[in-house]
Amino acid sequence: MSNDYFLARPLQSARDKLYCCFSVISGGVTTQVLLPNCEGLEFFFRSNGDEDAKVWSEDFEVETLRGAASIKARLRFALAMKRDGRLRFATCAAVPHGPATAKKAFAAVARRMRRSGAAIDGPVVSRFPELLRGWSSDPATVQPRLVQSAKAAIVLHLYYEETWPEIAELLQRLDLDFDLIVTVVSGKDGLAEGVAQAFPGAEVRIVENRGRDVRPFLQLLEEGRLDRYRYVCKIHGKKSLEGNRFAGLGAVWRHRMLFDLLGAPGAARAICEIFDAHPGVGMIGPRAYRYPSALCSLERSWGENRARVLDLAQRLGVADPFRLDFFCGTMFWVRPSSLRLLRSLSLSQGFEAESGALDGGLEHALERLFSKAVEASGETVLGISGESLEFTQAPL
Repeated sequence: MSNDYFLARPLQSARDKLYCCFSVISGGVTTQVLLPNCEGLEFFFRSNGDEDAKVWSEDFEVETLRGAASIKARLRFALAMKRDGRLRFATCAAVPHGPATAKKAFAAVARRMRRSGAAIDGPVVSRFPELLRGWSSDPATVQPRLVQSAKAAIVLHLYYEETWPEIAELLQRLDLDFDLIVTVVSGKDGLAEGVAQAFPGAEVRIVENRGRDVRPFLQLLEEGRLDRYRYVCKIHGKKSLEGNRFAGLGAVWRHRMLFDLLGAPGAARAICEIFDAHPGVGMIGPRAYRYPSALCSLERSWGENRARVLDLAQRLGVADPFRLDFFCGTMFWVRPSSLRLLRSLSLSQGFEAESGALDGGLEHALERLFSKAVEASGETVLGISGESLEFTQAPL
């Protein structure tokens, strides 16, 4: 039977996963489908082939629909005209079914993925599923890796313990010599021990929970700890809930930035080669999250930070008029020497106590100033797209 309709319900065993997976064989083609696991959400999907579709999944209970149930699915497809509410894969199409809040969460993730250049049903995610599901690993199976003295360092701030296994797996895969410096907030001794076991040569520092990932990096910069490196990659275990919306949005953000900077095949090596070949390049960050852009307007990119950013920019000597241009999420590669003007301000002691604020803190202002500090030193900022290893100078 052609164009069969199905209902996919996430199994109880998959309830803690951010994404669930099923596979479809239709018309002689196999497609693996990854879908956001929003609480209470099921999926109608329809095969595209000329023959009976075969479906299997470890995450979903899949039911072939007949009679009135099939008619209901057909109507749902007919009504789901917006791109964020209907996904089209090689062998099937899918639409969410369930409470309005769950469908809204699904649409938010689909929109974020599409605008970042990695649509859930697009070719990029098909080639690189890590953009959705990350780099999975059982911490017990991570092979210890002795970090050697290198010209590159990766500076990682860890707050959310559950992000460490995938970051550890990602770092294990790198075909690049690097030193690893990890900052962990006090009270998370088990996490610090896990880092030391997986990377025996890593430097692990316990830091105060203030300034999030920005203050620990500034402390390293200001004390001269990063001076020995030609370039440094600043990353962190981002897990922003964005005002209590679907947690998957933070994972989308983290996966995309880590992919562009480290996870895409050959990305880290290509970035280091650009630095070596072009002394005038001071910073390289993920192009998908270079703001303002189609993903985020100028007004939203400023947030509640305009006055503070402009004051600090003046102290940095940034030329007027000020043009906002930054990597949202504060992950990037940079030459430590390119941040000498920012270092000279000695801002690491000026961070407010952690209050859980989503915007307006010194860390948010500095997020918007790292790239401007590089430009103020006379160097260029580039964006990278990991799926093509394409570098661009201007924002999207």
